[in-house]
Amino acid sequence: MPIEISVAPPSIAYAELVARVPGLLIHASPEWAAFTQMACPQARPVYFLAYKDGQAVGALPAFEMDGPCGKVLNSLPYYGSHGDLIIDPTVERGPVVQALMQALDEYVQKHKIMAFNAVTHPFRNDSAEFSACSRMKRVDDRIGQISTLPAGTAGSLEEPLLQMFSQKTRNLARKGLKSGFTVFRSEKDVDFQNLHEHHAIGMGKINGTIKSIDQLKTLKQLFGDNCHLYVAYADDIFAGGLLTLVYRDWVEYFMPVSVEAYRSKQVISALIVHAMIDYASRGYSYWNWGGTWRSQEGVYHFKKGWGAKDYVYGYYGYALKEAFSGLTRTELLAAYPNFYLFPFSSEET
Repeated sequence: MPIEISVAPPSIAYAELVARVPGLLIHASPEWAAFTQMACPQARPVYFLAYKDGQAVGALPAFEMDGPCGKVLNSLPYYGSHGDLIIDPTVERGPVVQALMQALDEYVQKHKIMAFNAVTHPFRNDSAEFSACSRMKRVDDRIGQISTLPAGTAGSLEEPLLQMFSQKTRNLARKGLKSGFTVFRSEKDVDFQNLHEHHAIGMGKINGTIKSIDQLKTLKQLFGDNCHLYVAYADDIFAGGLLTLVYRDWVEYFMPVSVEAYRSKQVISALIVHAMIDYASRGYSYWNWGGTWRSQEGVYHFKKGWGAKDYVYGYYGYALKEAFSGLTRTELLAAYPNFYLFPFSSEET
């Protein structure tokens, strides 16, 4: 089976394949590839495409980066992204997977890739396919947490949604709804600026990774009507915001922000409920909270409280750890930003 390896943005053939495959997440879209290129300027796209009768029937999207320890390849980089195999459902899956895995195996040897990682779809439960590539094994995992949205009209959805939540979350949601916030969807630049300002403040307090204002502008530009910002105001004062992305029947919970003065009034809870009602009434099915580390107990219980179900998904790959032995964990994370190399032990710093 012919395999094309394209060191370029996704082609028309790739876009046509994605359009034929149901159930994909936003990370499979050409728009997300363009966003990844902007967010990871040191990286370059490497897209593996399998063809049958002149038509793309399989793909493995990935990005490659050079660093002080050599080249690394991720499907996909940028935290929260899923890569994985994309296979046309009208063809026999096995031969396409085998051809792509063979091409990947040959590529990592020829180009001396020091580490590879593929983040699988949260609904995937077949762990055997990546083992077709001789180097690959399951090296890590995350807990995907996804809420299924009920069907109904906007005026009828509040109570069914509240009944999905745990008792604690239901009480917090009701508190947020009764706190007098005005919640609406906004496209105003000033609201995106407010979102970023308070995101930076919040991340700074916990020493977290701050997304740049340029990343937010790029998302808005690339996804257009599929990039939605919900804002909450207390009188005329910005109290919080929630940036979401939609793709097919999925809603991505991308960036929640609360102004500290309104946090105790549950502004985030109010934003989430309003957004869920809006999306459920528009026919969206899944609310994706994103992946959670097993060590993140507080984050896990927060998402679980909103009716999220667990979907454990794998990280498949390999790393020549000796190639990275000269740098500390902190140095490696700085040298390969937004890329996954290998699981660090709790002793590594």
